[in-house]
Amino acid sequence: KIEEILGTNYIDRADCESVTPPMVVDETVPLLTNATITRSNEEKRNGDYSYKIIKTAGVGGWAWVRFVDNSATDDMHGLVAGKTYTFEVWVYVPIVSGIALNEFKLYLGDYQGGWQNTGSSFPTVYDTWEKLIVTRTLRSSATGVIANFEINGSAALNEYFYVDDFRLRKLEEETGSLWIVSKARELIDRGNCEDPIAPMVFHEFIPIETDASFERSADFARSGDYSYKVTKTAASGTPGQAYLVDYAGSTDMHGLVAGKTYTFELWVYVPSGSGIALNEIKLNFLDYQGGWAGTDSGNPASFDTWVKLTVTRTVRSSATGIMIRIWVESAAELNEYFYIDDATLKNVFLDNEEITDEDTGVADVDGTPADDGFIILNNYAGVTNTGDLTIEADEDYDDFQAIDDSAWTIKKADWNADADDLPIVDFGAAVYKLYMNNAWEWIFKNMMIKNSLAHLIHSNVVHEIQLIHCILEKVNVGSLVASTSSYSSIRITNCICRGSATGVSQYGIYMVGGSPLMNLKNCAVYNLGNRGIIAVNGGEFENVNIGIELANGAQDIHLYENKIKAKNLSLGGKNDDLIISAFSSHSYISIENFNRIKASHAMEYLNGQILKKDVVAESGDPYKRSDGANSVIEISCDSNALYAPAPDEWKYLVFEHEYEMDTAPRSYRYYVQCKAMSLVATELFLECEYVEQYVSTTVYHDLKVRSDEIVSERTGADDWSQYLEVTGIQPAVTSKVRIKCYLSKYDADGRIFIDPKVVVS
Repeated sequence: KIEEILGTNYIDRADCESVTPPMVVDETVPLLTNATITRSNEEKRNGDYSYKIIKTAGVGGWAWVRFVDNSATDDMHGLVAGKTYTFEVWVYVPIVSGIALNEFKLYLGDYQGGWQNTGSSFPTVYDTWEKLIVTRTLRSSATGVIANFEINGSAALNEYFYVDDFRLRKLEEETGSLWIVSKARELIDRGNCEDPIAPMVFHEFIPIETDASFERSADFARSGDYSYKVTKTAASGTPGQAYLVDYAGSTDMHGLVAGKTYTFELWVYVPSGSGIALNEIKLNFLDYQGGWAGTDSGNPASFDTWVKLTVTRTVRSSATGIMIRIWVESAAELNEYFYIDDATLKNVFLDNEEITDEDTGVADVDGTPADDGFIILNNYAGVTNTGDLTIEADEDYDDFQAIDDSAWTIKKADWNADADDLPIVDFGAAVYKLYMNNAWEWIFKNMMIKNSLAHLIHSNVVHEIQLIHCILEKVNVGSLVASTSSYSSIRITNCICRGSATGVSQYGIYMVGGSPLMNLKNCAVYNLGNRGIIAVNGGEFENVNIGIELANGAQDIHLYENKIKAKNLSLGGKNDDLIISAFSSHSYISIENFNRIKASHAMEYLNGQILKKDVVAESGDPYKRSDGANSVIEISCDSNALYAPAPDEWKYLVFEHEYEMDTAPRSYRYYVQCKAMSLVATELFLECEYVEQYVSTTVYHDLKVRSDEIVSERTGADDWSQYLEVTGIQPAVTSKVRIKCYLSKYDADGRIFIDPKVVVS
């Protein structure tokens, strides 16, 4: 499926942490009348800051704070006529601020021959954070939009309030653009309970806790390392509640849709020693339509085992509010507890999204489903359009999922006969591509995308792209994935990226531009005509093969600047593995378990390679030093002769050690070997930093001392007679002694070995 995450926020800097105010996307200067808006740390709902709005006119003067940069009648500020939007802002009104609760509210309006606005309700309480919400359907021929706070003329000069955590989202589902929603969309963020932020309905972060606490715990876990512990914080007679939403008001649907059916599930573990009874725990799913009504799950059936609780509810057709919560009966005692894990909330089926397979459903994007799937982008208006983009359905999808519960066997006998039969996006060897510009949070999942003469997937000013369980294939020029944006972040998980060894213009992942970052996990990149990965600003790799299955035509990785951190990374090694083009010691690739060899760590840097090498006594090269470490640092310096950095500030950090020491004077020595080379004191040295003078925690002086030893060529593999040393290190107070080892050297043939076990005397 191609999936766009629901609830795109059309407000930039919505968390109010930036020095630039929250505004409609791509705008930075709010339009103000008789008011100021400034960042403040006096009150905050999340993070360290909120924004403070102050009226600058006296009684009789009305004030407006607009979150757009103009009020022109011909500027929609990125919103779309005919669509429905919800604008939400949390407000905090100190009782000492002077402003009355009924003197300001939130508005969303549009221009169609004249301005019309819809307002929120007034805040209802002082000295607490409260969410204001306004929902409006923009008129079908609207040409202008405004989003603002309006402060009544009755408010006095310098009266104020605080705002935080903005959200402007489109409620209506888009059709005709490149996105598809499957039958079951996950609506709980962090449902696996591994995150220190609680599982919540999507894009919400702070649960409501009423006479109960809701905290991450490592005591028990159904999957992963953590669950969440629910503890009753009130005595018997009062129920406890842990909400998976951040607001329990009657006007917040939390992204759910009236008239739709949803299933809420989570797993519960009740220790027999927790004190709580099984019939004191359940789930509630409620909606508001003139009053609250809800559906409950059953109770867990057993102690000391994970049990799934499930509740399914069809939200009433005119509902305006939703609550989803974990309920603890009032009979439960103070401090009784249980655990939850693996929470999910899914729509059972969205009737207006019947994009399924060739057997059932209606492809809303097209209106007439194709025999082999459904068609999207058929409304493209460009003059060069010569055909529609077709996505092929997997005819065996439902059969693959069918399990005979009695015997736990897959019903379809040939279930794996076409396991690679993914929905396919085939560009037909034409100059077409998946191009995303100025978009947020896209996921491409369970697809095969292939056969473009341009970049296969091209992102520009796209915040967060994910490719999951995909096959990307190139039989012609261009890149499989290209980012030319200064904002993109790309995550590629469980994917195959393969080329056809066609020419020098065929690349795998091509990350250029200002600051694109990438995260690769469980991937293979191979058989490209040129390089496997080109990265300007680095990223993180885990369980990745590059050039292993088939060699790439050039280097597996080309790093321009910044860093790549990797674990279980294997490189093909048939075309020099990698190249680092940056002329800076800040660029390197750090690899844990290089080529998937356990504890074989490596760092590739501009001038060579730094490896962890195991050693044994009286054998190998080098020998283990008597009373030395079981592994040493092996350094080659045979790359990029012209760019061995000369200034001290650019030298390579080989290691950094810290020791907690008292005030006695000491020396610190590290033994070194040079094979077929030698070193002067400016090429390899220790730098020791410690507190030389101390008066107080705010009045002290740090001193840096450097080693000055020359290391000549060794006499043999057992020659550990030479060392680097700093002496006379006497902290003025018990504190850290930090020792760093720096390197800058080019030598075509030599090797450096360092025993990392310090000798302190």
